[in-house]
Amino acid sequence: MTDDRLPSHHGTLSGSLVTARAPLSDQDIHERLKHWMSYAGRALAKNTLLAIESDWKVFCAFCAVRSLRPLPADRTTVEQFLRYMASSRATTTLGRYLSSISTLHQVAGLDNPCITMEVKYTLQEIRRNYGTAPRQAHPLRLEHLEQLTSHYTDIDSLTARRDIALLSVAYDAMLRTSEICTVKVSDLSISDDGTGIVHLTHSKTDQAGQGAELFLSDQTVALVGEWLEAANIDSGALFRGIKRPFGKQEIIQDRAISRSTAYRIFRSASEMLGGEPWSGHSTRVGAAQDLVEANMDTAAIQQAGRWASSQMVHRYSRKITAGRSAMAKFRQSRKDNND
Repeated sequence: MTDDRLPSHHGTLSGSLVTARAPLSDQDIHERLKHWMSYAGRALAKNTLLAIESDWKVFCAFCAVRSLRPLPADRTTVEQFLRYMASSRATTTLGRYLSSISTLHQVAGLDNPCITMEVKYTLQEIRRNYGTAPRQAHPLRLEHLEQLTSHYTDIDSLTARRDIALLSVAYDAMLRTSEICTVKVSDLSISDDGTGIVHLTHSKTDQAGQGAELFLSDQTVALVGEWLEAANIDSGALFRGIKRPFGKQEIIQDRAISRSTAYRIFRSASEMLGGEPWSGHSTRVGAAQDLVEANMDTAAIQQAGRWASSQMVHRYSRKITAGRSAMAKFRQSRKDNND
């Protein structure tokens, strides 16, 4: 995050602090932000900084149309913001908004409206009224991947080869969208039996960069090989953007695909099968459900998905485990006996 992207009334990380009526001078506030950025830029993940910027834009947009000041904001402004956003955002997202607003007030040396009793109780009230269960991505499971493989391999295009290879790698390695975009050809290694390993250098839960070695099936390795051969790629980004000027051949770009492109690949795949729309988390959800259904150990699934706790495994597999509950087994046994 650079000096010209500090929080502003307009929502970009640029100069609202300079115009805010704060107890500190404009210069003091600006210097505090620069000092914070000099540390945050090195210590925090890029996605964390982007999330703060995105959250700030949302808050500033809300304030702008109501002639409210985002910085410094008073508690009633934050309360109004939470109540307004509650109907369209998950409570976990509201909590993140508060965290971002709180961070910028603390950094600027301003009174923090987010730590007041009233704001805390407002969020608690919203959680009680709207519930706290986060919305879950629709699962892209192995059966879907097999159907997609059949469809895509019948299409003679670089885009189709890239897309099915990407979806297969995302499923096997249970990758997040941000991770898919960072994989390089040099991160791959192939075993004698045709299976492979992808080395992940960084991830959302591994900011220290310890890395992880993730399994790829022989089917996935074959699809990746077909993509690399067709695209004539032997180094650099594994999955790349593709341009196709009207009436001309596809052109492989040098840079890695963007997250928005990866998102569109998932959406296009779901449209091809005519099911619920998939997102970048769909392969993680689907793979977790497949592993639970195959009676794999929860700890092993947690390790494969690189989750800090087993909570996510249980969340993703709630519908499956419900079908295996004591009541489900009891009712099924009674039905079998009656038959």
